[in-house]
Amino acid sequence: MSDAFLVSGTIRTENYSDFGNTFVYKLSSRLKINDELTARASVSSGFRAPTLHQIYTQKAQYSFIAGSRIQVGGLINNVSTQAKLLGIPELDAETSNNFTVGFGGKFDNNLSFTIDYYNIAVKDRIVLGAEIGPSGDPTNPLDILLAENNLSDISFFSNAIDTRTSVLMWF
Repeated sequence: MSDAFLVSGTIRTENYSDFGNTFVYKLSSRLKINDELTARASVSSGFRAPTLHQIYTQKAQYSFIAGSRIQVGGLINNVSTQAKLLGIPELDAETSNNFTVGFGGKFDNNLSFTIDYYNIAVKDRIVLGAEIGPSGDPTNPLDILLAENNLSDISFFSNAIDTRTSVLMWF
């Protein structure tokens, strides 16, 4: 725009075979207020597809309980037959919206400062859930799955939470 006011932007669209299309952007600016003070800001969006281990890992883990008993817990993946029987949805991508604003300056050649604020909001964050044990109903699909596979409990990844991180930093 001018020597004192800079603006930059980026847009990108991608097509993922497993997650469809995504559109991400970033817009940033810098304003040189004077020789000692600069202001900057940016807004952007983000996208993160599930990792291969979040999608496909499936395992049984053996643990010793009370010294002599062995318990088997299972991690099922979201594309497995077991997940479909239990109605567990397949993973979707995480998306984010980000905002930053900051000021920087110098008092003299030996002393400078920066103050920055970051705000990052992630939607549909992928997390590993707690172990789920039997309900006590032998006709429940979960209880049947546990009994047929000699498991005490199962867990799985899901798009379970939305998070927001805000940080104010200065140096």
